[in-house]
Amino acid sequence: MPSYNPQPYAKAAAPQPQPPRSRRWRPALAGLSLLLLTLLALLGALWGWAGSSGSLASVLARAGQFMPEGQSLQADDVSGSLRAGGRIGRLRWSSPTLAVEVDDARIAWRLAPLLRGQLRLTELQAAAITLTPQGEASSEPLEPLQQLVPALQVELPFRAGRITWAAANPVTIDGLAGSYRYDGEQHRLAVDQLGLAQGRYALQATLQAQAPMALTATVSGSLHQGLPGSTETLQARLQASAQGQLATADARLEVTASLRPATDAGTPAAPLHADLQARIAPWASQPLLQATAELQGLDLAALWPQAPGTRLSGSAGLEPTASGWTVQATLRNTEPGPWDKQRLPLDSLQARAAYDGQQWIVSEALLHAGKG
Repeated sequence: MPSYNPQPYAKAAAPQPQPPRSRRWRPALAGLSLLLLTLLALLGALWGWAGSSGSLASVLARAGQFMPEGQSLQADDVSGSLRAGGRIGRLRWSSPTLAVEVDDARIAWRLAPLLRGQLRLTELQAAAITLTPQGEASSEPLEPLQQLVPALQVELPFRAGRITWAAANPVTIDGLAGSYRYDGEQHRLAVDQLGLAQGRYALQATLQAQAPMALTATVSGSLHQGLPGSTETLQARLQASAQGQLATADARLEVTASLRPATDAGTPAAPLHADLQARIAPWASQPLLQATAELQGLDLAALWPQAPGTRLSGSAGLEPTASGWTVQATLRNTEPGPWDKQRLPLDSLQARAAYDGQQWIVSEALLHAGKG
């Protein structure tokens, strides 16, 4: 028979009383409130420091300590605040291939738009900018663009008194002024004015941020060209445009340009014109695919400061072949001169040549220079 235990069952422990729920959350709420107050105090202190007169110099000095290997950043004579901007007497950035020096820069911005993902500068200008190439230029081919999408929308005006490309053959641009804007879909660049050689130019360009990265750009300008046998100069007008796409290795651009005299009422037109058409593959090792030019009375030095003074007339063309190009040119120069006086020592040229990707083959060439 089963045994019987007369011991009674143990009674369950009585539940302990619990504090009200609001009392249980009080320590957590107090800790959270203290954390928020501390954070607000830190943000307030940071905001106040960002508005102090030395904050811009401090940030630039700190940035110089964290530059990538091979790069350096130096700033001197800095005044202003991180919150509103200021003045930088001298700013120099350098890498193994390029050095950029900016003199008397002034910058101003608004911080509030950053909360909406926008970078808005109200002033960006410099008295002088000097770009100096350093070391050996990279021989690696350019990587084709797929997209150009900044993290922020951008709006900024810019102005520079003088920009110098300080290479073996220096180039100087004077009086640059314009604006740049990125709205999340397109880049828009407007150059209101710039001076190059004997000309003044303006540029309008738009570029899609995403593929196919459609590009449309127009250039207009005026330049002064000396008249043969006269101390007077001729004012001419330049119109140029570029259209196409920049994304992928298949990108192509169509470029056209024309130069005509700017005649006033009662003033006869000078014998000057130039028409250029070209097709360009921007990411190819040989980007110029095809080009034609018709010239009359053209002074190359008026367009580009390093070019020799000329008075060119005639035609030239470059056409693609299965393995390269064919080039033909018939040109006359009515103002030849010695090369060391920045003139072209050539009276006329008639030539045909081919390029197979490795070497040039000249099938016909007739040059006339001086008495030879």
